[in-house]
This record gives sequence, C-alpha cells and structure tokens, in this order.
Amino acid sequence: MARIALAFDPSASMSKGMYAISEAALNTEQLPKWMVMEPEIVEVTQTEIEAYEQQKMGQTQPENEAWLSLGKQHYAVGYLARSQFNGWERHRELKYELAVYKVLAMVGAIATQYHLTHPCSLDLGLLLPYGEYEDRHRFEKLLRKALKQFSFKGRPHWIELDRFICLPEGGGLIARGLTKDPKKYNALVLMVGYRNVSYLRQERGQIVEGQTANLGFLQLLEKICQMTSGYTPVQLIEPVFQAGTTVERKILKPLIRSRHPLSQKSELNELVAAVKAAKKTHYNNLITWWESRRLPQVDEMVLSGGTAHYYRSELSEYFTSSHWADYLERDLQKRVSAEAYHYRLTDLYGFWFYLNHQIRQAVLAV
Repeated sequence: MARIALAFDPSASMSKGMYAISEAALNTEQLPKWMVMEPEIVEVTQTEIEAYEQQKMGQTQPENEAWLSLGKQHYAVGYLARSQFNGWERHRELKYELAVYKVLAMVGAIATQYHLTHPCSLDLGLLLPYGEYEDRHRFEKLLRKALKQFSFKGRPHWIELDRFICLPEGGGLIARGLTKDPKKYNALVLMVGYRNVSYLRQERGQIVEGQTANLGFLQLLEKICQMTSGYTPVQLIEPVFQAGTTVERKILKPLIRSRHPLSQKSELNELVAAVKAAKKTHYNNLITWWESRRLPQVDEMVLSGGTAHYYRSELSEYFTSSHWADYLERDLQKRVSAEAYHYRLTDLYGFWFYLNHQIRQAVLAV
C-alpha cells in the first residue's frame, strides 16, 4: 500500500508541503519533494465546476486546478479558486479549520500526480500558530472524517490517516535549526510570517513557552491600503516585498493605474510614501510587542519567516546575537530550485526531518 508522508504548513500567504511517497518506512537521507499552493478557498456549486471542466483549455499540474467534493459540497482551492472563482484567503478564520481543505487539496494533487492506487495511508505533520496549537485535536478529528468521504477532481479517494504529528510554528527550527545542544542550552525562535508573529522558548530540550500575535506582513499591507486607494493586499504582496527596505520605486511602478504622466508620478509618490510610513509603523509595532514580552535571556536565538527576512537588516541590528539558521537554508537551497521560496520553507524543512524521525521511530517500535 502506498504511503504518503507530508509535512504541511497552511500559511496564510501560501500552502507549503514537503512530502515523500514510499511503500515502507522513510529514511532521513531520502530527498523530500515539495509543493506550494495559493491559499484561497471558495465554496462552489456543481454547475460551476461542470462549466469549468467543460470550458478549460490545456493541461496543468493538479495543484493548479484543485477542487474537492465533501458529500454535496464542493470547494475550489488554491490557484483555481483565485483565478476562476474570485476566491480569497480568509485571514480572520481559524487556520486549523481552513487547513483541513488545504491538506485534502494537496494530498489529492499528490495522489493524482503520481497515479497512486487506493487505499493509501498518510503520515501527516502539521505546523500551527502557537495560539492555535491546542486546536490540533479538533483538526485531527475533522481531517480523519473528511479523508473518508472526499473526492479530488471528481475521483473518490480512500486515504487513512496513519500518524498525525503537530508542532507550533517555529518547531521545525527548534528541531533542526539550532547550533547548540538543546538539552544543554536554552533557545528561542522568533517567527514573523504573513499573518502572525510568534515565538517559541525552549529549555532543556522542551518547548516551555510561546505566544502568537496578528502582526504579520498582512497588517503592513492593510495599513498601506488604508493610506491609498484601489489596492488590495493580494496585489501588494510581491511588489512591496520585492521593493525591500529601501522601497524601490521601479518595483512599485507597475502597480500604478493612471495613464496620465502627471497623475502617474503623483500616484507613485503617494504609494511610495504610504509604504514607507506603514513599514515604520509596522516595524515599531513588532518591536513594541516583543519588548512587552519581557522574556529571559537565552543562549541562542533564531530568526525566521518571510516577513522577518523583509526586515532582515533591522532585526539583525536589533537582535545582535541572533542568527538565521543559515546552514539549514543552504541545505534547503540544494533541494528547492525556486529561490523565492527558500526562506519561506526553512521552518517546514526542519519540521520534515522531525516528522521523518518520528515515523521511523514508530515503525521500529512495532
């Protein structure tokens, strides 16, 4: 029976997975494959799905045309939801509830891409914000039920959730990203992502404290939208990130909608000023939140997350004794060809090794 091992991060900016397919226990030397999907989810009707299937032209990867059926309900997920059904990422909803649909979509895409026969077993590792970590049992219950009744692109799937392992976001760095012996030295991981900022504090090999706040990149984008007109966070994600700390005008220029030269200049000036002002406010909010935690000194501190890299120069200067798990990222770069995803996958990559180890230990114990 085919077995899928999947380490999954249901990020609000992009669903990310590292996986392997095997007939037996995994080994830590096996190179994981990776898959990313847009975060949007939208419920659709049977009629809408049928119309899409009849009218589509060409071939694409299954993750780019993912739709699910759960009983009589149908959902478009990822790129299909974004491009064909005006889907949106529901940032205010609990991540673990949305993660059920995202996991089903990725598992279905993997099974379709590799023509897996059924039944299949699934070993799943999930990263959740620390603030939702206690919901992991609710997620597992929802997923087990959904796996028994879902179809992917009209094809029923029979997948048994064999093992489920969950860690808070940052757990992959705790497991694989530290440079000092975690049983002897205390460490702290600070993650700044698209929706949240969170930290994990570890003492004597165990996570003893953590916290999450809604101060991710989304809050920066929403502030920019409030100070300008006509933009959405989805439109701004990549340009604002690529414009960097110096806010390069040429990167933001394609966002300008006016066709008149004078209006174009004025609109660009307004956008650049908004980005700079919002960035200053957002960064100050991050630092204020951090300082209010009043955490004890640790022997090692790791910084990570896409938004943390956006503020890399500022955070490196503020946290003078921190590091970025660079050796783990260098190893990741050998496995993942797309440069834009490297820093977004670091925590998940560390988590992959943890999941792999737990699977092997469980198999050997039988």
